[in-house]
Parts: sequence; structure tokens; C-alpha cells
Amino acid sequence: MKTLYIVRHGKAILRAADQVGDFDRQLIEKGINRTIKLAEYLKRLDEKVDLIISSPALRAIETAKIIASGLDYPVDSILEDECIYTENETYLFDLLFQTSDKVEKLMIVGHNPTLTNFLNYFLEKPIDWFKTSSIACLVFDTNDWIEITKGRAELVYLYPIK
Repeated sequence: MKTLYIVRHGKAILRAADQVGDFDRQLIEKGINRTIKLAEYLKRLDEKVDLIISSPALRAIETAKIIASGLDYPVDSILEDECIYTENETYLFDLLFQTSDKVEKLMIVGHNPTLTNFLNYFLEKPIDWFKTSSIACLVFDTNDWIEITKGRAELVYLYPIK
């Protein structure tokens, strides 16, 4: 069994609010607090991850670090992948297929619309928009990341629930 956690970064400052570029937008207090709640939710479920891969954009890395800390995952072990920021959902499939089969539980932290499109591929009932500080947990009936397909996916939970 393979478990995939898809996480959208927390709420960040607006682009024009601080005259920073999109890549350097940081989490606002609301985004930090919601991400802490998300990490606490995962801790209550006793979730564990083998690998966290994040977009290198500041808001995504901040989100990944908050979650990692909440799960006792070493923050310095978070991998950054520029393509999670720059590419579309097709790249996320490539990322999965290249993941070592020793990794049983993978978390990807990224951005919309890529994450919404990626997640909707696996869902029977698509969502309109993957909200900030949201997580989807998918379990796949396979031992090989390269064999992940729509038919093998089970949505275990989507948090927060609408």
C-alpha cells in the first residue's frame, strides 16, 4: 500500500500587499494558525510520513516545516523541488513514478491550480478548489509508485471538511 498526502500551502500575503514576488510570499498569521491546526489533526490521527517534498516557494516551505515539526519529521529532511512550483500536474505524476518504492508514505506540498487538477484525477466527485492549508490523503492498492492509477486510489480524508 502507498499513501499520498497532497497539501496546499497555507494562506499567504497578497502579491501587492508587501511588494514581494510570488515566490517570496510568506504565510500570514491566519495561514500559520490553520497549518498548525492541520498538523495537530495529522498528529491526532497518528500519521507518519517517510518523505516530504515541497515547492521551494516560501509559503510552501513554511507550510511543510510546520507540518513536519508537528509530525516529528526532521525539518532538514524536507526535499525541495522547483518543478512543483513551475510545472503542472503532469510533473507530479512524474515525481510519483520516480519515487523510491521504499517510501510508503509521501507528502507533496504545493500550489493551485496544479494540486486541484492533480487531486481531481483521483476523485470520483471532483472538487472545485483545493483550499489553503488543506490536505487530501489517498491510499493506493499497490506497492509500486509507478503503478498508481485512478482505479487504485481511495480517498481516506480531505481536511478541512467543507
